[in-house]
Amino acid sequence: MSTARDYNKELKDTTDHKYAYNFDFDVMHKFMMQSFEPFFVKAIAWN
Repeated sequence: MSTARDYNKELKDTTDHKYAYNFDFDVMHKFMMQSFEPFFVKAIAWN
């Protein structure tokens, strides 16, 4: 049996990899925003 993984440690950026890759921002961000859109409040933003 393997030892327990430390997911918090794995999430941290290191010199050989970054957790947030460009794919996350370039591709997934669009789909995330589309899925959240029905929950946005249609209102005027005031200063």
